[in-house]
Amino acid sequence: MLSAVLDGRRLFWFWSDWGEALWVLGWSVTGGLMALRLRHPGHLLLGQGAALGVLFGTCWVLFTQAGWVPVVPSAIALVGTAAGVVAYSSHQAEQNQKKIALLVQEQQFNLAQMQALLQQKNQESEIEEVATAIAPAPLSVLPNRDDYDDDDETQPWQPSLDVITEPERLERQRLLDSSPVKYGDSLRPSLLMGRYKILRPLASGGFGHTYLAEDTMRPGKPQCAVKHLMPALRDEKFLKLAKRLFFTEAAILESLGHHSQIPQLLAYFEENEEFYLIEEFIKGHPLTDELLIDKRLPEAQVVEILCGVLEILVFIHENQVIHRDIKPSNIIRREKDGRLVLIDFGAVKQIQPQEESEQENRTIAIGTRGYTPAEQYDGHPRFSSDIYALGMIGVEAVTGIPPSKLETDRNTGNINWREFASVRDEFAEILDKMVHFHFVTRYQSATEVLQELKRLPSAPA
Repeated sequence: MLSAVLDGRRLFWFWSDWGEALWVLGWSVTGGLMALRLRHPGHLLLGQGAALGVLFGTCWVLFTQAGWVPVVPSAIALVGTAAGVVAYSSHQAEQNQKKIALLVQEQQFNLAQMQALLQQKNQESEIEEVATAIAPAPLSVLPNRDDYDDDDETQPWQPSLDVITEPERLERQRLLDSSPVKYGDSLRPSLLMGRYKILRPLASGGFGHTYLAEDTMRPGKPQCAVKHLMPALRDEKFLKLAKRLFFTEAAILESLGHHSQIPQLLAYFEENEEFYLIEEFIKGHPLTDELLIDKRLPEAQVVEILCGVLEILVFIHENQVIHRDIKPSNIIRREKDGRLVLIDFGAVKQIQPQEESEQENRTIAIGTRGYTPAEQYDGHPRFSSDIYALGMIGVEAVTGIPPSKLETDRNTGNINWREFASVRDEFAEILDKMVHFHFVTRYQSATEVLQELKRLPSAPA
């Protein structure tokens, strides 16, 4: 009857089966992309609500124009795909955490072995020193003129004996240039592993050297950071253990590099019993450029710095990893977005020589004076050790005084800093708890500190 009234025309128009399938597929892809991009549950719920609103609104407009498109299947596809992506991502994250946990267990085992080996070497060195000290010194024998013969006397230099021909010189230069080994205390400017061209040194210290390089085998030759790590000992047993520790630590860094505020590990390898890490180069400036002596930063800026690093610590601590060497020079403010990036994880440094002042008593303790708590110096770092180091950065920022210059209370072991800062009591109490001498009294998780800081009323800039 309706068909007769409409002269044979249908009451509603609708798409073909292929059209409806593409429509549903489009909403399914939308849900998946939203789940990938919006990792925060609250943001994802808001995004899903907005998408459903757009879907229902579009369908209503089409319905008023006598159009019929699938509503319920599209909504199910949108929500279902998002839920599936979230579930898969959670499963992958859980598997990754289990993998890192196993690597961390192996790392701790290797560190314990290295601790025992270094202690053994220290004891052997002490025994040798004692034996040398109590051994009678040999009598000096002064030669007389009759003890010499003509062959012992210094001969005049004859240039003809030391002349190097041009072919020999070219061959020597070829051999030197073909090797990426050390040249003095740095790498030669040749290709490392036939791929990485060293451009210039970035940093140097007791733990090795860092260079700016370019990857000649990738399109555009992007820049990267090359970390050259030299084992502390050449003992065969130590080198075997160092190699195992290096590759375990590199695997951990590779897993952590998926965080946007941790440099991605691009490659790692061993060459000539020395170790190399190739990492993403972070263009920016270290936090040391912002923490100047006698310059007190506003409280709001210090809170921003602490929150930025704590967000990274939440991630690495959830993966059972301790950074071990948090200090201003290991925090980079990225040029492109101003976000803080945490670099130079400390555990890999176990295989390297300590600073000269520490060589007399080698241990697996890693850290920087002023930022490292007592338990870490004793070789027992905890998650709260990273919190202590970050808290000391906060203290340095609000006082303008390097941590190593601040006095310690003889009775409690705590740092005396409040008289040099002008901050609110609520914020000062948070810093005090972060840097408490006893680790059991400190915050036990980065999440707890982050929540405390976010509950603070807005501070004046």
